[in-house]
Amino acid sequence: MFELGDQHDAQEFLVALLDTVGEELRLASPAGTVAQSLPSHTVLGDVDALARQWRSAHLMAHNSLVTHLFSGQTVQRVSCPRCAASSFCCDAFSSLFIPLLYPAAQDWQVSIEDCLAECFRDECVEMAARCSECKEMSAQFVRRQGLYCLPPYLVLCVNRFKKDAYGMFTRKRTTSLRFGERLHMGPWMSEAVVPAARSESGGIHWADVDRPRSRRGEYALFGVVNHVGDLYHGHYVSYCERSDHWFLFNDKQVTESPVSPCERPGCGSEVYILFYRSLTHCC
Repeated sequence: MFELGDQHDAQEFLVALLDTVGEELRLASPAGTVAQSLPSHTVLGDVDALARQWRSAHLMAHNSLVTHLFSGQTVQRVSCPRCAASSFCCDAFSSLFIPLLYPAAQDWQVSIEDCLAECFRDECVEMAARCSECKEMSAQFVRRQGLYCLPPYLVLCVNRFKKDAYGMFTRKRTTSLRFGERLHMGPWMSEAVVPAARSESGGIHWADVDRPRSRRGEYALFGVVNHVGDLYHGHYVSYCERSDHWFLFNDKQVTESPVSPCERPGCGSEVYILFYRSLTHCC
């Protein structure tokens, strides 16, 4: 990955590193264990059973310390616009790539919660297909993605660098991201496996009181990677928390930071990768 001295993307390197270390640390399945195939999808079936079976098969196929520490799971729902019938499928992630929104006219920052909401919003998918329930052809379907299982260590990558159609970086956005030392992921847990509650006004919401603690998604920030500079002349620095103290890593220099990265002036416009540790037991 490091040829000719070129600058390489930290997020791409992180994904490659986790994949490589995960393969090297993969554990052999216990004797007598029967390999499970990943269930593909369900239509109007037991979604929770699908998600649990998928998780079990995935952990067996990728049985390593990296998987158990960094791997989460999403549930995706695709719905027919005519009859609202839905099909569900699952996928794994070692990091979540979140969009960097444009701030409102009266603000100069965008919150990490708004970016996560954009990541998990409903979207229309252009595809011509016949619904298996109503048998009608449709050109558009509605897709929604939610979190089924959160990892003990959550990695969020901010989509700060734009690419062209050929996959080449074209520019860097300097929009400031507002983030804190605590992050609550509960609002984006999949409604497929977490019952919805209705407010007095009739709107659907996801109340923490209706969830077991393992599904509330409470996290604490412990690491940040910043990209300083522009697209062609940049430099990576990182912050790491240890024993309630923050330290700045800049090449060979390590210095204690008087404040956390989220309180450091200018850090929001440079933040690229965020590392969180779970404060609750995850499934």
